[in-house]
Amino acid sequence: MDVGLPLIEMGQQRSARFAEGVRANTFQHQRKLVSAKGQFVTTPNNDTLYSQAWLNLEKGPVIITVPDSAGRYYCIPFMDMYTNNFAMVGTRTSGNGPRSFMVVGPHDATLNPMVIRSPTNWVWVLGRTLVDSEDDLPRAHAFQDGWQISGAESSTLKAYAGRSAPWSEYFASVQELMNESPPPVTDIRILDSMAPLLRLGGTFDLKNFSADQAKEIEEGISDAKKILSQARGLGRVQNGWTYPRSSLGNFGQDYDYRAAVALGGLGGLTRVEAMYFRALGPDSRGYDSARNWRLTFSGEHYRRSTRFGRCRCIRLLLRGSSISWTIQSIATRSEIAHRASDAARMDLSISGCREANRAQRRTQTGCRRLPTEISRCC
Repeated sequence: MDVGLPLIEMGQQRSARFAEGVRANTFQHQRKLVSAKGQFVTTPNNDTLYSQAWLNLEKGPVIITVPDSAGRYYCIPFMDMYTNNFAMVGTRTSGNGPRSFMVVGPHDATLNPMVIRSPTNWVWVLGRTLVDSEDDLPRAHAFQDGWQISGAESSTLKAYAGRSAPWSEYFASVQELMNESPPPVTDIRILDSMAPLLRLGGTFDLKNFSADQAKEIEEGISDAKKILSQARGLGRVQNGWTYPRSSLGNFGQDYDYRAAVALGGLGGLTRVEAMYFRALGPDSRGYDSARNWRLTFSGEHYRRSTRFGRCRCIRLLLRGSSISWTIQSIATRSEIAHRASDAARMDLSISGCREANRAQRRTQTGCRRLPTEISRCC
C-alpha cells in the first residue's frame, strides 16, 4: 500500500483540479494569503502565494516562462507522480531574472542540454511566491500574472480510486496509474516483491486472488496503515522539535516516509529549499487546544536566523477539521524582525478553543533556530 499511495494521492489531486475546470498546462494562482480557516495546501505559509499547474508531456515538451521577480523570492518545484521533487527553479537555483524553462517527458529526444527532464509524463508544479504584507499583494499578483505555460492541449482524464476505496479498487487504480507513469528502475526490487498484486505493465484482476489471498492482502493493508501512522514522525528530535528526514521531497527508496508525507504533507519541498518542524509538546502528543500556550523566542536567536534570508513567521495549525482557535498576538515577518532587533525575548501567546479535544499543533518555519520555550500561559 505504501508504494502505491503517492500515485493515488497525486491522481486524486489531479482529478480534483480537472473537475474544477482547470486544464493541463495552465497555471491556477492563489490570490489571497492563507489563514487557519482556508488552506490551499496541507501545511501552508501565511506569507506565500501558491501557483499550481499539471503538466502533460505525453504530446511533447512544454515551456514555462517567468518574468523578472525584482528580487522577490520564488520557487517552482517539479514533482513527478511519485511525489519526488526532481527539479527546482527559482531564486535559489536559477536566480531572479526573466527565465524560460523547457520540460520534456521521459521518452522525448532532445539535444538541448538545458532542458528539465521529467521521469513521468505527468508533472505537478506547486510554485511559491513570497509576499511581505497585504500591501505587497498587488505587486505579487503582477509577478504571478507573468507566469506562462505553452504546450499541447490535454484529453479528458478518468477518475481513480481514493485512499479509502476497497482494496481491489485501490490496487486496480494503482496498477493503471503505474502503467501511465512507470517507476524508475531503482524501484524494481520492491515491485518484484509485490507480484502478483502489482506488475509493471500488467492488468489488475480481482478474480486472480483466492479468498485466503484476499484476507492476507487486507491484513497487509492494516499493517501498512499502522506503519504510516508512525513514519512521518520518525525524524531527528532536538530541543522538543522533530526535524524532517533528509529524504524529504526526494525520497529514493524511503517508501514508508514517502507514503506518510503523501498522506499528510503532499507537495512538501526538499530540505534545501524549506524546513518543516513539529513541536512534540510536554507529553510528545502535541499541545492541548483547551489550554493557552506561549512560544518564546530569543531576540538574539532570531537576529542570527535572519542571516539565512528567508525566515518567516511561525504558523500554528491544529490537526482536526472541527477545531477552532485564535492567535492573540501575532506579527508579520517584517514586524517580528523589527521587534527582535531590540527585544531580549519575544512572546507569541496562543489561545486554544476551551471546549476542543486534544489536538496536535504543527509548526512550520523557515528559521534555522527554533524557540527554546513553549509554556502554559493565561
